[in-house]
Amino acid sequence: SPGVKNIAKKMGWWDASAGPFDFTKAFVELSTIPLIPLYVGRRIWRIFDWFAPSIKLDSTLGYGKERTYPFSVKVDKKVAIESLMALLKDHYEGTIYDMTKGIDAGPFGNPNRFDGNKDKVKGGWERPISSFRSIFSFILESRNDMPDHLGGVVWYGQDKPHGTVYLPFSCAQDDIPKSFVIGKQSQFDPSESSAWRAFNFVNNWAMLRYDIISIDIAQKQHEWQPKAISLVKTVRKSNNKNSSLDEITKVYNNFASAVVKDWWKLGWTLVGRYSDGFIIEGEDQGQLKNPGYPGWWLKQTSFATWPGNTYNPPSPGYSARMSTYSIQQNILEFESVQS
Repeated sequence: SPGVKNIAKKMGWWDASAGPFDFTKAFVELSTIPLIPLYVGRRIWRIFDWFAPSIKLDSTLGYGKERTYPFSVKVDKKVAIESLMALLKDHYEGTIYDMTKGIDAGPFGNPNRFDGNKDKVKGGWERPISSFRSIFSFILESRNDMPDHLGGVVWYGQDKPHGTVYLPFSCAQDDIPKSFVIGKQSQFDPSESSAWRAFNFVNNWAMLRYDIISIDIAQKQHEWQPKAISLVKTVRKSNNKNSSLDEITKVYNNFASAVVKDWWKLGWTLVGRYSDGFIIEGEDQGQLKNPGYPGWWLKQTSFATWPGNTYNPPSPGYSARMSTYSIQQNILEFESVQS
């Protein structure tokens, strides 16, 4: 748009005499600290490295006035929808920036890093693709080999990507389940059966013991996500341009509602199973497990040095001396009462 160049020229961000217009160079925020360049740049690197690891881009360049990464790259292999979904759930797992590892993730591998007060401490956290404050994420799929209402699909995921299931909706449908339009961030009301709250509830409970609870969540994701992908293939295969959009809408909406219902069930299952540091499998003896903490983390806490100098066992004869002292105290109290 001509307006883009005009604004850049007016603000002094670009001069035609300096060469061809470069949007990034003109509009990117100039930063003297690494936080902002890496906030963007690391994710750009991760996306390219995910789909084209063979080109081995430098992960440390950041993103700024100078072009650090190409506009696009040729992928190493055909991109599948499953791979896109997995990328959106990413916390740099398997790389040197893995946010589920180390002291930053705590004893239970929590990849979430919250904003807020830093108490004047300078530094920063990695910014993953799946952020703790995500309310929703989506993938838009378009196909030119079939009618729009079949080829155009919105894969919609509630709450944090790493704990969601991407649900299909036709780009042409104008009706979605009620559970997708209700719910408040400031109120927890299970009776509403809000779709967003179901996923938000589960994701927050997972932070109690992320390393274990995330496995339970992943099992549910692996149960429903393939079904969602298979459902879209079935709908496309069994329908044509004369198919009723109402029928397609009903199929997708019923599927989405079934997932939301099951996610609420998962949430309450997790509440019962993971409580007070225990894993509760049942009511019988032996069905209560206490996984405790990992050794590497305990070594970095006071656990490894406790009790230190706060425990001094009494020397031999201490009990006898205490008994004598108690008798003397009783005599003094008795004499005080008599007088």
